[in-house]
Amino acid sequence: ELRSACVAELEARRAGGEGFIEGGFERYLLKMSRSFTWGGEPELFALSHVLQRQIWVRLASGGGKDGGVGAGEGQSGPLVFSKYGEGKRNYASGEINLLYSGGVHYDLLISPEQGEVEV
Repeated sequence: ELRSACVAELEARRAGGEGFIEGGFERYLLKMSRSFTWGGEPELFALSHVLQRQIWVRLASGGGKDGGVGAGEGQSGPLVFSKYGEGKRNYASGEINLLYSGGVHYDLLISPEQGEVEV
């Protein structure tokens, strides 16, 4: 269900993102609609709109674009590498934090205060 919404959002924003996709856009959408295909930056961008939440990608150890933007005021932890949905005033409060430790995998970060996550 979330994957279908993501693919629909990519299609709706085709004009703004088609140039960033290698190969044919229709072929890319078909590939992303398959459950075994991993997503990346275009999907995180689309999901920030679908979920109406900011998505912050944090690095496991330092770095980041332009040195990273820090963990956030009063926060500790991995540096924020990328933010999706930043500046959207109508989005729900509380960002979704993902940890990128290299390679091709993102992990959901949950603070002890957040408790269990409903999916």
